[in-house]
Amino acid sequence: MYGLQSLVWDKAAKKSFDGVALFQSPEALETAIGPRLCAALNKEREKRRGEPVGPAGGPDDIGFDSCQHIKDATVLVGSSTGKAFDRIGVWFGPYVAGSYAEGAYELTFPVDAAVLKAVKPEYAGAFAAKG
Repeated sequence: MYGLQSLVWDKAAKKSFDGVALFQSPEALETAIGPRLCAALNKEREKRRGEPVGPAGGPDDIGFDSCQHIKDATVLVGSSTGKAFDRIGVWFGPYVAGSYAEGAYELTFPVDAAVLKAVKPEYAGAFAAKG
């Protein structure tokens, strides 16, 4: 088995924490990127499987056709400028979004107004909409 851990260092507080802790809650971030998350995940699933993703909850779905939740992912923050976080990475390990043979799924989303609303006020200055 393998995994991935998110680690953000707060210089002022001199402490580290998971990337998802920058947001009001995993649910708030999921609300911000939800439809895009599901679409990107299914697009990547189709690419890896070589066929369309079946309906969630359908007779052939063993849990790998449903949209997954942020609470089950590792949330990564990234910066293309080195000055502010302008992208969000969502990493689902094997057996979360697909079979072990499909491997992990890493999806990247730009920070936009919806994502900025999900950021905790004390970290808002660390983010910038990509554009």
